[in-house]
Amino acid sequence: MPEVIITVHGEYLALLPAERVTVHASAHTDGDDRNCVFAAAVSASDSLRGLVGVGFNEKERPITA
Repeated sequence: MPEVIITVHGEYLALLPAERVTVHASAHTDGDDRNCVFAAAVSASDSLRGLVGVGFNEKERPITA
């Protein structure tokens, strides 16, 4: 029986809707000086908000990154 060679070539693309999720995050600080602890908590909170805001698109609303 002669050798049979089968070659397959193709492409596939699937577009799925973005998943939606709610994330709860918190920043905890501790210390003896109220002002230092407060400043550290505000700084940590601002950093978290900054990370989330990177992917936010005001027009499309969901975060994409």
